Amino acid sequence: MYRSDGPCGPKRAKTAHVTIIYSNGCAVATQSKPHGVTLHSRLLDICTAKRAAVSLTPTRSSPLSLSLPTHSPKRHMPDSPDVKFAGLSTPKLDGGNSVTPASAGSSSLGRMDMDDVEAAYVTVMDGGSSDDCTRPRTPLLGRAKRSAKSVPGVTPVLRIVNTILGPSQRAVPPPPLPLDKTYLGRMLRRVPFFSRLARLDSACSHMSRRLGLRRLWFPYLLLWIMGFILLIRAAYYPPGGAEMVDCTSTFWPDYPPDTCGQDGNLCSGSLVEQVVRCPGGCKDTTLGNLRWIGGEVVNGVPVLIGGGDDNGTYRADSWVCAAGIHAGAISPTFGGCLRLQPLAFPLGFSNFVGTKEHGLESESFSPHFPAAFTLSHAGSGASCIDYHWPITAYNVILLFVFTALFAPPPGVLATTILLLGYLQIKLVSDPPYRPPDWSDVLQGVPPVLFAGYWAWNVCLRRTLQGFAVAALPLATAVWQGFGFWVGTESSTLFAKVPISRLGYGKLGADGIVALIIIIIVVAVAVGIQAFEFRRLGYFRYYIVRYLPLVPILIILACIGHSYYLRLHHYLLALAGLPVMSLPNRVSLFGQSFFLAFFLDGVGRWGWASILQSEAELIGDAAVGSALPALTAISSLALSWPALNSTYLDAGLTSFALVLDDLVVEANSTRTNFSLADVSADLATDHYFRIAYIANGSSMDFSDPATWYSSNQSWVIPTEDE
Repeated sequence: MYRSDGPCGPKRAKTAHVTIIYSNGCAVATQSKPHGVTLHSRLLDICTAKRAAVSLTPTRSSPLSLSLPTHSPKRHMPDSPDVKFAGLSTPKLDGGNSVTPASAGSSSLGRMDMDDVEAAYVTVMDGGSSDDCTRPRTPLLGRAKRSAKSVPGVTPVLRIVNTILGPSQRAVPPPPLPLDKTYLGRMLRRVPFFSRLARLDSACSHMSRRLGLRRLWFPYLLLWIMGFILLIRAAYYPPGGAEMVDCTSTFWPDYPPDTCGQDGNLCSGSLVEQVVRCPGGCKDTTLGNLRWIGGEVVNGVPVLIGGGDDNGTYRADSWVCAAGIHAGAISPTFGGCLRLQPLAFPLGFSNFVGTKEHGLESESFSPHFPAAFTLSHAGSGASCIDYHWPITAYNVILLFVFTALFAPPPGVLATTILLLGYLQIKLVSDPPYRPPDWSDVLQGVPPVLFAGYWAWNVCLRRTLQGFAVAALPLATAVWQGFGFWVGTESSTLFAKVPISRLGYGKLGADGIVALIIIIIVVAVAVGIQAFEFRRLGYFRYYIVRYLPLVPILIILACIGHSYYLRLHHYLLALAGLPVMSLPNRVSLFGQSFFLAFFLDGVGRWGWASILQSEAELIGDAAVGSALPALTAISSLALSWPALNSTYLDAGLTSFALVLDDLVVEANSTRTNFSLADVSADLATDHYFRIAYIANGSSMDFSDPATWYSSNQSWVIPTEDE
């Protein structure tokens, strides 16, 4: 809202003759008030292939009159809107008052953004000279720039900077071109198939108009929602369905080693025969931290011990769904039902045989373990399969048809993909709970809607309206759908990308390669957008708003005190959305991907903080606490220092002793251990670990000291190992 009040004070104004023409069919109305002129821009109409004009006719006392002349639909629209003041120069009204545009008397404001229209107003003064009142004030930045130019050497630098930043006046981005008029289309126009493909957009628009589908989008949405509800019901609440488990579910906890208590007695009650239902995708669910299995350390793989013997026997802390895939009992894509049959406790099993089957490799473990199980296939059909991919295919097809044929209004389409993406992630693609926690699902809807409204204002509106005006429903369906579904299924598609907890810890060689590839792809997309922003005069606008983020991130990264800067992928998506705001295909793909990527982050992990403590990030990894120093005192025995006053003052009260991945003594105050104490089988290797206990909880466990049956001696790992 702008008023004519200025250095001359409020003036009585009369109305003026103004004509505002927009090439995209959007008309802007203005109103007047007794003191000064107040302008309001309002979207009156969207005329696809028409040109609308608003004519404001001067009157002496009545409000402004509005007329909307509609021209022939066959007329070509100009590439950019023009705002012109009719009557040429400054026409005289009664009393000698002149009509003066806000641009210091110019008869045309040239190319303008829709937001800039509010600044294009006319003031009719009631006497006195209008020069003093209409002369624009020099902004503070302009005065500072003129002062800086007086310093020697500054002018050439400013000239270079201005050349890089491009024009300062923002132009209205032109609507997207049909496929056959793009650079690629001109190159391939002689290809017969491509020429037919280029005509599909107009065919979709013609079919939509001929069948009247644009008036039926709401009933279509209702039918879509009903089908989605029925599929969710079948996925999670089938009659007589088995218990649903996650990809990391086990018969008993696999970490930390002392969870099941001494000799595993605390977990013996869970060893009962049962039928479970595994989801799909468990083949790609892996460890995120190092884990010791006997004398072997594993990471980045599922926890699998055994399964290579004739009966397919697995250790009880193996992940049951990964074991089912390894045994060939369920599908790695669609999951399935497993019948789990535990062996008698504490008889257990010895000599677990590792093997590689169906793309998964299990670890060998020779010592005795008191808990083990076998498994078998337990049926198939609708009550056992994972509905992830069937529901995804259903939504992909219906979203494509909805966008390409029903041509919904841009606001309806944006709201649809926002809610569809959130529910797809929470219920289908990457659900945090199985079956879903409906309280958790619904409480996340309001913040997602607020974020979606922000995304609509900063990027979605301009792009979707541009494609709607250009009548390119098929291009919208393809480019938006592609980006949207890649972002929605990112947790599945990028499961093998070796980048985890970026900003904390080191990346491996494969992680560095993956990160470089991602940076190159992002840099290419950003380069394309930066070129377009500079050409249209938007580069300055966005660079000024992004630059303050740099010192903020530097400050957060340097806080220290066991806090780390974490750029979660939902934060990266929010940062990338505003630069995907042009009406072109790159923006349409990018904003759809970023929106879905944002929904994947907040839907699966919540609104995690940009600054997180080490305890939050470390998970089940070692925290670096003190470790007892082991010493071999005989062929069978080990010793370690007793707790002195220093340790006791620090809260360390006792030790936890683990032999062959099982606690043999908890809250121990002894300072030695011998295999003879537990009647260990001396024909096989054994693995001993120890940890301090503080406040009833174990600290870090040491790396295993290995007793080799071949030479009847202990080998104690050094710190370097």
